[in-house]
Amino acid sequence: MPELKEITAILRQERTIKILNKEFSYDFVSLLIFAFIFTYLLIIIILPFVLYNNLVNWDLPGQMFSSWYQKEYLFPHITGWNPFYFAGYPQNQFYPPLWSCVTALISFIIPLVAAFKLMFSLSLILLPISFYFFARKFHLSRISSSITMLGMFSILFLFPNKYYGGNFASTFHAGLIVHMLALALFFFYLGTLNKSIETKRFVATSILLALIILTHIIVGIFSIIILAGFLIYNLKNKEKFLTLIKISILSFLLSSFWTIPFIGKIAFLSSSPIIAVSKTFIIVSSIIVLLSLILNKNKEYSPIIISLAILSILMILSIYILKIPIHNYRFIMFFYLLIPITLFKIIPQKFWQILAIIILISSLLIIFSNKINPIGEENINIQKLNYTISPTERILITPSLEKSIAPHVLQHYLVMNNDIKSLKGLFIESSKNGRFIFDLDEELIPRESSFWGAPVDWNIIPRNKSFIIDILPAQFNLFAINWIVGPINPTNSSQKIIDFQNNAYYLYHLSNFSLVEILNSKPTQITSDNWDDKVATWFLSKEVKETILVDEKVPEYLGKPNDSIEILNISKRQDYLKLQVNSSDKVPILVKISYFPNWKAYENGKEIKIYKASPYLMLVYGTGIIELKYKSTFWDILGNLLTILGLISLFYFTYKTKKEN
Repeated sequence: MPELKEITAILRQERTIKILNKEFSYDFVSLLIFAFIFTYLLIIIILPFVLYNNLVNWDLPGQMFSSWYQKEYLFPHITGWNPFYFAGYPQNQFYPPLWSCVTALISFIIPLVAAFKLMFSLSLILLPISFYFFARKFHLSRISSSITMLGMFSILFLFPNKYYGGNFASTFHAGLIVHMLALALFFFYLGTLNKSIETKRFVATSILLALIILTHIIVGIFSIIILAGFLIYNLKNKEKFLTLIKISILSFLLSSFWTIPFIGKIAFLSSSPIIAVSKTFIIVSSIIVLLSLILNKNKEYSPIIISLAILSILMILSIYILKIPIHNYRFIMFFYLLIPITLFKIIPQKFWQILAIIILISSLLIIFSNKINPIGEENINIQKLNYTISPTERILITPSLEKSIAPHVLQHYLVMNNDIKSLKGLFIESSKNGRFIFDLDEELIPRESSFWGAPVDWNIIPRNKSFIIDILPAQFNLFAINWIVGPINPTNSSQKIIDFQNNAYYLYHLSNFSLVEILNSKPTQITSDNWDDKVATWFLSKEVKETILVDEKVPEYLGKPNDSIEILNISKRQDYLKLQVNSSDKVPILVKISYFPNWKAYENGKEIKIYKASPYLMLVYGTGIIELKYKSTFWDILGNLLTILGLISLFYFTYKTKKEN
């Protein structure tokens, strides 16, 4: 029957045309979504940021300083001693190094500010692409992936007054730009992780996980939790489980040069719990995760829901039981960003069109109803110092425009512009001395100093002005503070530094305290139990004028009136000091540089012991030539060796995969 065949052929042709038209319309909508997002990014966000932002909002000056120090002092090293804040601290030891290292590297081609803004612009461009990539790797269609991308992009506009990290408020107002880069890497990682389960290939996923760990601690922790969720779900599948184990091992090896020293020296990390997560959020998110587990029939997506359940449990434990010193609120955005794809995975496909319309409309409403400020704050004109401040002197900048603008502006730009050593900076968790420096700051300007991430001894800080004036010289001497910048009566000031929004700040010369000092009194030995609390009590009492504390028995030697000490040589990074001690016998020498396990001391070429002196300074005993050197520890060497092993493994597996293909 030729007529029937012709009719069937026509119907098939018409059905094919309808399918093609439908796919074309879907692809056109996807193209419109892409065009909208990237046009918005370029015109509304990136161009204003690049052209007008002065990099003064909250953490931005500190991030700029880190990249500046990486270029001017540390390059080509990744980690090393930084003498500019907290009486010295190990840069990139407790903060991941990728952002500052890559920015510094780019700055050898273009100016540092341009390199910094380029890094941020690339992070913004990569983020929506990573959303789409993630959705596609979890087998959503092109149109569903585009709508998911738009939904996730719109979530970045939420919470304009909450600095969770990962939303635009955190990025532009709080300066948490590194979090944005880490999020982009995270969603690429999540997509490749799901693909690795299917293909048994693990190299790309391992590299991405290592890069995340080297970019941001919070995102790195959740990336590991995600891996744990996949491992739990695939326990019974030997091949998939083995692939995930390979990812775990290779990413660990690749990042070991940073993670191993971090773990080995974690006792010197200073941090306090910052919860900032409401009980309501914990309860609601936990219920939503539980419902997702019940409603989810898509086995492919189950590991992510399991991971969110693990995260909920860990947040509850860390907040209410374990009291882990971590910024729990930084995990919040993961719950929100995963909502769009979760809806696609748990809602039946016949309702997807309704879901897509809801996401499209709500996304556009959020984007156009929430304004962000990529231009940032107005520029601040910080004067160049008229005085020469020695590399061995320190300046205390307080309270750093707390009332008018981000507190880190003056702290970092005054330091960078004049190449001087200060005491307060952004990376407070990197030094145990941070706690006592903030105590000192609170003494000077009560309730106006800026603190974040470090404990402050509110209950024991003296409030009596005459008492504070009495102990201040001893506290200044401990940290070799010879200059101060603050909003005090200008009659005795040396120079006006800045006048911004009716807040004037002046430079004052205090004294001529030395970076090294021979002690004429015997240190007081205390037990090492609760060292920090005992030192805080000492630091804020009259005892700070009379003695220093140690936590073990020290030699009986004391300095004599005629003994003297001279700094013969000090390196640019202050990671090497050479002293001439003129005395008839050994004497106790207080070196006002942070105590840290990398330091080694030598007397006339022979290694000698370094004692921990309160708060966290170095005490050595000797005479003649005394040298202090910042050297690699066992943990540094082990981490480097494991990373070399990881690189060898990476090249091997890459070559093997290429050969098999």
